[in-house]
Amino acid sequence: MEAANRNRWMAVALGSAALIVLAVALYLFLSAHHLVPPSLDRYLVAALVAVVGVLSVMLIGRGLRRESEKRLGPDRAYRVLDVYRLAAYAVVALVVLYALGVNGTALLAGGTFAGLVIGLAAQTALGNVIAGVTLLIVRPFREGDRITITTWQYPFLGPAYPPKFYSDDLLVLGFTGVLRSIGLAYTVVRRDDGTLVRLPNNIVIQAAVLAHDVVERWVRTKYEVPPDVDPKVLLPLAAERLRQSPWVARPETLRVSIGAATMASYVVVVDAVCHGAVEEPPRSDFLIELIHLVGGLKSGPGPSPGPANRPAPARGS
Repeated sequence: MEAANRNRWMAVALGSAALIVLAVALYLFLSAHHLVPPSLDRYLVAALVAVVGVLSVMLIGRGLRRESEKRLGPDRAYRVLDVYRLAAYAVVALVVLYALGVNGTALLAGGTFAGLVIGLAAQTALGNVIAGVTLLIVRPFREGDRITITTWQYPFLGPAYPPKFYSDDLLVLGFTGVLRSIGLAYTVVRRDDGTLVRLPNNIVIQAAVLAHDVVERWVRTKYEVPPDVDPKVLLPLAAERLRQSPWVARPETLRVSIGAATMASYVVVVDAVCHGAVEEPPRSDFLIELIHLVGGLKSGPGPSPGPANRPAPARGS
């Protein structure tokens, strides 16, 4: 494998050298036979430099693409190629300008002025590129991570008066999904509903990112109970039964309390550290147990403290 890589890069080096030799030979031939007027000599040199430069960039880029795909995968290889081409063509342009006789002072002044104009005219696009390069280097998250990107530029309209008992205590406005790719201009996230969101990188780099790929997480469950069920009986029974749930990662962390109460009902709140990265499966399991418990307490003597039969959770969910 290493020998094949050396042979491939040797072929690239020989190809680039052959292009330079052919360009020099062509220039000497045209000059020796006076086929190009002396006044156009610098333009001939600039044209040959441009052709050799572009072909060399393409030849080296082909070898770099194969190496990048093998080491980084197809999704990341094209980003390396984008950065390489941007830098390589900029170098070729500077060499062509030098061949045309542009001196260093004029080139520096012109480059400064052009950079100022281009920077002001394309600051959003350039900001995306710079932010994309920063994200690729820092790697705060990777392809396949389930994340929430929340930022003031793209908020969702949240409910002003959410349901009292069943709303989240912390409403995070943002885009939740699986990270598909990070490009030079955009970051692509596949949301939980299957749609793709392309976010500009200069927005993403300013955003707060919540990572959901965790082994354990806190899960809060709320359940409204009628007042004829005695909370002094219900709470210890619920704590005993829910600690036996296969979803509970650390039974000692489980807490059962009353979160709110009115003349018509009270709300039982269950907090526990559970297996998995999502809240819905353990919350559903807790609600089933609470419904079973409350129904038993309303209909007669207290039910047995053993948990209802249910399959064990998939720990990786």
